[in-house]
Amino acid sequence: MIMKVGNLGTVLNKRKELLALAFLFVTSFVLRFYNLSYSEFQGDEIRALYDRGTPLWDFLIAQKKGPIQFLATYFVSLASADYDELLTRFPFALAGLLSVFVFYFFIKELYGRRIAFISSLLFSFNGFFVAFSRIVQYQSFTLLFSLLGLFCLSKLVKRNNPVFLVLSALSYAVAFLSHYDAAFTVVFALYFLYLWVKRGARTLKYKLVWTFSSLVVFLLLTCSFYVPFVLNPSFSSGTTSYFETRLKGEEGKTTSTLITYSVYNPLLSVYLLALSLMVALLFCFRKVLPVVVWFAFPFLILNFMVSVPGTHIFNYVLPASILSAFGLDFIAKQASKNKAFSYVVALTVSLALGFLFYQSYVIFIDHTVEYPWFEKKILVFTAKLPDDKYHLSLFGFPYNRSLKLVNWLVWNNPNVRDIQSNENSKIVRFYVQPLPSLTPNQTAYVYVYGAQSLMKTKKSIVSKQNPDAVFYRGSVPLSEVFFIKDQNASK
Repeated sequence: MIMKVGNLGTVLNKRKELLALAFLFVTSFVLRFYNLSYSEFQGDEIRALYDRGTPLWDFLIAQKKGPIQFLATYFVSLASADYDELLTRFPFALAGLLSVFVFYFFIKELYGRRIAFISSLLFSFNGFFVAFSRIVQYQSFTLLFSLLGLFCLSKLVKRNNPVFLVLSALSYAVAFLSHYDAAFTVVFALYFLYLWVKRGARTLKYKLVWTFSSLVVFLLLTCSFYVPFVLNPSFSSGTTSYFETRLKGEEGKTTSTLITYSVYNPLLSVYLLALSLMVALLFCFRKVLPVVVWFAFPFLILNFMVSVPGTHIFNYVLPASILSAFGLDFIAKQASKNKAFSYVVALTVSLALGFLFYQSYVIFIDHTVEYPWFEKKILVFTAKLPDDKYHLSLFGFPYNRSLKLVNWLVWNNPNVRDIQSNENSKIVRFYVQPLPSLTPNQTAYVYVYGAQSLMKTKKSIVSKQNPDAVFYRGSVPLSEVFFIKDQNASK
């Protein structure tokens, strides 16, 4: 059998794509699943855990956001009595991994394999998306189903099959039921709807009927939750105050999106992203205009209308990854005109992407030193937390203070009445719970090294006495426990 040259080229391209996808899978899997069970639950993860003592519906409508993350932990609670960290985080890590590949095939549909591969590496290795995949939080599900909704709309335009419009409506319903952040991709969704209405042989009436029907499906699914959610008294008492804090800011704290981004991506990433994005805007503007609009929508809202955007800036980092890929691709194509220079550029880009993977591995996977609670070497560089005057949203970083062993020690002291700590009470009280005591005359003070509260000073009553127990990882102290007589506990 003789294979035609054209067919051979197709086979080779498919083999290259399979190798590229295998590489993308291995690197993305490592960043999302390796050492996933190491860290103890952090504050916002604990808030996402379903409270077994509350009826499911009552619990869902009393929260501050959509139900998907809580439904995920509800199903985990059926299999894990004590919320095993690995099992609880697994569905969120899986959603994070799948979102990388939905993103790849979506961008491939629009701009081809080359841009899809580069932008997927930038997306996968970015500290935000690594961190979100390693915690019990909504972001991974919001990303996955928003991207799936966009992917279905790109298929709608290409195949002119309205079934994809319904599938997109279903995906977007799940995305919005995960979090309101899904709204930031709607501007790009409208672009695809515009293309579909403008192109193809179907009549305008036919397309409007399908669009309206799909919108009804979306509204029925989302409103079935959000209408009773808004009418619930907890919405006005809790959720509205949360939004007000985001919009007005936190007194005494400075907000900086650059600082927030740099905590998760402390060295090369911000410069690479900015430079390549600028190249894309200068030399590929017409080709990337729809992505620019997608980028600008959350960028303007989060930077000029919201005082504390926190990690929600990931909503424009996502399209920025696509623009950055265009910039890098343009540089590589220009360099290809000179063979020697093309090798230099290819090596430089490869090393830069390799460094981004390594940086995320060192920050989120390796825990010999737990950044950002302690400063950490990344090759010859030092990464550390910025000044505590900044509003910092810290999720997904390695954190283990042997709190389960602390709990065991407290359980074995029959006199402990209460727990105090320099650490956030939500974390400590989740892991350390004294047994009911017949002689409650002591308070256990738990001092945590590298606390998420960022409080380093000990309570004055224990500052000059030896701890009753110290817990280590190797030679690194993690936490200390002091048993204090109740009359001294307030000092």
